[in-house]
Amino acid sequence: MNFYVDANPKILGYKEKVLELVERRIKDGFLCELNPEPITGSPAKQLANVVRIDHKRVCAKITDVILVGDVFTFQVSPHGPLGETFNKLVGTGDSLHVSTRLGCGYNKNTTAVKAIEVFGFDISYGDMQ
Repeated sequence: MNFYVDANPKILGYKEKVLELVERRIKDGFLCELNPEPITGSPAKQLANVVRIDHKRVCAKITDVILVGDVFTFQVSPHGPLGETFNKLVGTGDSLHVSTRLGCGYNKNTTAVKAIEVFGFDISYGDMQ
């Protein structure tokens, strides 16, 4: 199955950082969490939550990424302890949302926000976004 991410409205450097992530991790596939925990707490705890994968919440593995213009097509397959749940959600036609785990920097002189690092992707459903 596929999901799509339009990189055009994203922040400066987003497309390049996604491509770097793909180059580093596509050989083994990379994992997506289903409805990840909200990122809260101290800045150090927030950063730790952004960069780690909760393996109990893994639902899919990205197996290929194709970029055409500004649109990424991610090929995914169910994977991990929530893989079957993910597969059922796809089969029901429920609305699924893809979010990017992204580290950003802000240039106060130009007011530009720039992607520093893309850490991965999460999938949410229902009211969880």
